[in-house]
Amino acid sequence: FPVTINNIVHELRGHKNWVTALDIFADGRVVSGSKDKTIRVWSQAANASWEAEVLVGRSEAVTCLQALPDGRIVAGGQFGGVFVWTKDRDGSWRQSMLGEYPKAVTCVQVLPGGTVVVGSEDGLIRIGEIGRDGTFCKEEFRASRGAVTALHILPDSRMVVGCSAALGNGL
Repeated sequence: FPVTINNIVHELRGHKNWVTALDIFADGRVVSGSKDKTIRVWSQAANASWEAEVLVGRSEAVTCLQALPDGRIVAGGQFGGVFVWTKDRDGSWRQSMLGEYPKAVTCVQVLPGGTVVVGSEDGLIRIGEIGRDGTFCKEEFRASRGAVTALHILPDSRMVVGCSAALGNGL
């Protein structure tokens, strides 16, 4: 995508509330999550217009998401849900619950090997794999006395974590 200042290349409209998460599949499809409780998968049609598939699942605002190379989407929600969206052979999208936590999921990152890292407002980071039966095998550790607000895994497997805490905000 061309990056320019003061020049909108495409404006995608459809969400009914704030867009809170974005990612892009390798094939150029754009994935957006919103406070309107939907995920939209945007693709460009032959006539250059953009069309959206609307994914509606459990009733909670989407707070974060990641588009995976295999076509799945992992998303976190306002009420602590972590979901995996998979497109079936018939073209329909299916949602499955990966985990549910007491506070909002604020960030999610899926590593190339399939490891899922989830940060949430409870100050915990959960790390696990998506099991063959859809379960999320995990370990967890406290990263902050406040919320984990952002995370990024570096190529050498170290983690950078953004937190809010009673004693101040930081990394």
